[in-house]
Amino acid sequence: KGVESSPEVIASGVFVGISTSLILFCSHLHQVVGDTLAGKRSPVVRLGLPLATRVLRAALAGAGLIHVVFAVLGLLPWTCAAACLLTLPLALSLDRFVTKNHLVAVEVAPAKIYATKWHAAHGIMLSVGLIAARFM
Repeated sequence: KGVESSPEVIASGVFVGISTSLILFCSHLHQVVGDTLAGKRSPVVRLGLPLATRVLRAALAGAGLIHVVFAVLGLLPWTCAAACLLTLPLALSLDRFVTKNHLVAVEVAPAKIYATKWHAAHGIMLSVGLIAARFM
C-alpha cells in the first residue's frame, strides 16, 4: 500500500528542503577559488560571489513569503507562519554576515554555521506552529 501524505507534511518538507539547501549553498561560499581552480562548477562558482549573496537573500525572503502563501492556501496553519517569523532575526543575521564577509573566503566560512542555526530554529518553530494549531 502507498503512504498518504497530508498537505502539512508536504508543505513542511518544502521548508526542510529549502533550509537544507541553503546550508549546502553557504558551505560553498568560501570554496569559490579552490572550486574554480579544480574545475568544479558549484552554484556559487557559476553565480559568482556578489550574485550568490543576492540569491541567498532572495531565498531567505522567499522562504518567508512561502509561509504566508502556504497559510493563505491552507497548506499550513497560520500558527506555523507566525512561529517561523520568530526565526527572522537568524535569517537576517545570516544575510548580514554573508553580505559583509562574502569576498574573503576565510571570513565567510562560518556562513554554513549561521545557516545551520537558522535551519534548526526554523524546524523547531515549524513544529511548534503545527503543535499549536492542534490546540486552537
